[in-house]
Amino acid sequence: MITGNSYSYITDCCDKVISLDTEKYQRGSDLCQDDQIYYDHLFNSVEPLVSKSNWPKEKNNNMRFLIIALIENNNLTNIEKMLNSVKIQSYSIWEMHILYKTSDDTKFLTGIEALCQTDSRIKGQQAVETNSILTKINDVLNSTTAHVFTIINENDRLATEALFEFLQIFIENTVIYSDEDQISDLSGTRSNPWFKPDWSPDFLRSYNYISKLLVSDIKIARIAIELMTKEFIFNEYSYVLLVSENAEKVLHIPKVLLHNAVVASNDYTKTNEAIQDEINALKRHLYRLKYGAEISLSSNNLTYNIQYELIDRPMISIIIPNYEHLEDLRRCIDSIIDLSTYNNYEIIIVENNSKSAEINEYYELLKTNNLAIILTYHGKFNYSKINNFASTYAKGKYLLFLNNDTEVITQSWIEELLQYAQRNDVGCVGAKLYYKNYSIQHAGIILGFGGVAGNAFWNVPGQNNGYMCRASSVQNVSAVTGACLIVGKAIFNSVGGFDEKLKVAFNDVDLCLKIRQKQLLNVYNPGAQLFHLESVSRGVDETICKRIRFKFEIIYFKTKWRKFLLKGDPYYNCNLDMQHQTFHLTRK
Repeated sequence: MITGNSYSYITDCCDKVISLDTEKYQRGSDLCQDDQIYYDHLFNSVEPLVSKSNWPKEKNNNMRFLIIALIENNNLTNIEKMLNSVKIQSYSIWEMHILYKTSDDTKFLTGIEALCQTDSRIKGQQAVETNSILTKINDVLNSTTAHVFTIINENDRLATEALFEFLQIFIENTVIYSDEDQISDLSGTRSNPWFKPDWSPDFLRSYNYISKLLVSDIKIARIAIELMTKEFIFNEYSYVLLVSENAEKVLHIPKVLLHNAVVASNDYTKTNEAIQDEINALKRHLYRLKYGAEISLSSNNLTYNIQYELIDRPMISIIIPNYEHLEDLRRCIDSIIDLSTYNNYEIIIVENNSKSAEINEYYELLKTNNLAIILTYHGKFNYSKINNFASTYAKGKYLLFLNNDTEVITQSWIEELLQYAQRNDVGCVGAKLYYKNYSIQHAGIILGFGGVAGNAFWNVPGQNNGYMCRASSVQNVSAVTGACLIVGKAIFNSVGGFDEKLKVAFNDVDLCLKIRQKQLLNVYNPGAQLFHLESVSRGVDETICKRIRFKFEIIYFKTKWRKFLLKGDPYYNCNLDMQHQTFHLTRK
């Protein structure tokens, strides 16, 4: 967490769980009543007026901030409140240009002129037609001496220290965003916080989680606006994608530095035209990155679904460790064979100490019909050793590690996983896993949750989109479960495979972290869906020996990845609960 500001108190002052109402949570919806009362109380009680003299020494204290206010609704009251939030900024070196819709309303024209004269840092205001907005922004960018740039609108209320916070971490060629929430101008009530992850390019391509108050180096803004001017396209999503493409770093401040005013005229439902504009923006973004893809609106009408073109159809080695459990294994194998639309795969079953005649008869049946390769691992159960052993026999370019207690739901599950694994910037890719009642078993793994690692959205109803749509969006994560995980064989070998000291637990997380150290992204893709009965084949860790082993693995993992754990999961948020339930607030 970035400290030195009262917003950091949210993690210091909370230890009981409070829901963020993940079922209803969308832009413009409310938290449940108890949650809302707490969230509003929290910020009223832990955000005292902060004296700038008590803050750390300023960096970048001579940099000029350029703010362009794009007025979408010529409402003088909203404009004045937006202006007031800028005028009281603790960092004072800024200039503003206001662009409003052409109007013949004399009262409005007189009022906007008067508002602009209240502060000499407001350099001008102009009426613009929709089709000339980009040209006007371009003119301002090319004529300014400012170093840092952002766009706001009349419903934005900046936290008093917003500009100061951005400049504390600003370096050349960066883009920065913060967390945000909503505020009622009438009551001052705060609601619906968006506690965002750090930079997650795949999440952004699925859902515009960055949203508003994106601060960038002026040079990056010029590049983005110039390109948009040539293409005659201007929307928030297109701008966010463009500036992030051109930045050397995209940084995140986990503090609520923007409050979106909730006003009666706000309509958060996107029109079909707006949706198509965003799809077109995403297409252009992927084209610039040289990715071939088809894009559509997901069935939830909130996120975008990208189908990347498969570069080729390489051999996939599906590796399944097994001990007894004939019916579970049969169900798993049958679902792969009967449902999978991808056909260039081999199934490798690693037999480990089964004794029953039934399972051995099944192995013979699979071998006779050339449905699977049966390998035998004679040692005691060690998930890491078993899979490392099998990987040496695998012929595939990609290794797909799969538990024997899984069952395919999505026919294109292999294609869904492969389309991300084939990218040069991606390491491991995981699926969305359900229990048989369709509650979520796995939607990515959060590093540090519960002290080590925990599954996101565990036991949440499967149809729930989750907080900020994160249960239903493709996104980058620190780790995915080994119950269904694909990775390039060359990448797997380059990090030494699974750590064999982790016999049962956390070996998948360890693998993902080793791959993250190679500057590769791990991806959770809810487009690949399977059932997972979870630990049915080996049981729960309940014997004394198993408890001792599990305790050792916890200590070993926490020692090995101490720095990562201390730093926190970049794809979570330090303002969210780390002990009880994922994507919930905590409180005393």
